[in-house]
Amino acid sequence: MTTEVSPVARYARGFVLSAAPVPIPVSDWTSTEVVGLFLARAPEVSVASARSGGASVTVIGHLVDTASWMSPADAIAAAAAALVRSEDAFLDVTDAWSGRYLVLFGSAGSRSVMTDATGVRAAFYPLEGPLVVASHARIVARAVGAAQSPLDVEYNAHLRSLRSPVVMPRPGRSTPWDGVV
Repeated sequence: MTTEVSPVARYARGFVLSAAPVPIPVSDWTSTEVVGLFLARAPEVSVASARSGGASVTVIGHLVDTASWMSPADAIAAAAAALVRSEDAFLDVTDAWSGRYLVLFGSAGSRSVMTDATGVRAAFYPLEGPLVVASHARIVARAVGAAQSPLDVEYNAHLRSLRSPVVMPRPGRSTPWDGVV
């Protein structure tokens, strides 16, 4: 389902992961199913998965395993095997990963999402409503029909009152949309 044809640069290296299909923001994105979830992504965004026992690990983006220098595929497989043992074992394995990625991990009954340690691979999501995780806050806002945040109105009014063209970051985890962080 394509709702908007935008230049690829608008959502460069973007993705959206959701429980149900949502509008794909760029016409050349590809979509697939990952662990029972809908994933749409820009062509340049890599996706790799591994399963072990009842556990699965999917990585969206790029990673380097700085502990054992395994290939990404082998590192993801090792993480899935560790997840079978425990979440702590999984976190020990992924602790040395570096890069720009999002990890979807768990089993059929429970899934979790985490970003790389420094948050280079952004992950926006709604505080309430359906599961939608995306690279850009606007994608989430459109998918869940979020209204403009009251904080955004005040923030923009404050920026207009400044006598300097300095761009100020938004406070905390706020975005221009209500309930999207």
